[in-house]
Amino acid sequence: MGVSRPIVFALSMVLLTACGNTPERQETAEPAAVDVAAIDEQARSAYAEKNWVEAEKHYTVLAKRIPQDPEYWFRLANIYARTERPDLAVTAYREVLVRDSGYAKAWFN
Repeated sequence: MGVSRPIVFALSMVLLTACGNTPERQETAEPAAVDVAAIDEQARSAYAEKNWVEAEKHYTVLAKRIPQDPEYWFRLANIYARTERPDLAVTAYREVLVRDSGYAKAWFN
């Protein structure tokens, strides 16, 4: 009595699916989330210290990785304004308002 082909096929698919969920794959997904949190912390710290070069670097990465977050765009806009780059500031403030039209601070600035 042999095992039928549909059963062998089903077992093969289960095994192949299980191989795709190895710890190595799961580990590569986790650091991306950790990196964003670390970058966010570095950005906030640099911004609080008025280290505009460092803050801009981090907020640029955050705005590219999570473009729907208006706070990242707002911080970038403020950095551009404080470093006397009004055209970039206006563009970034617009990005804030595209994402959240009621963002009062962006309208004010």
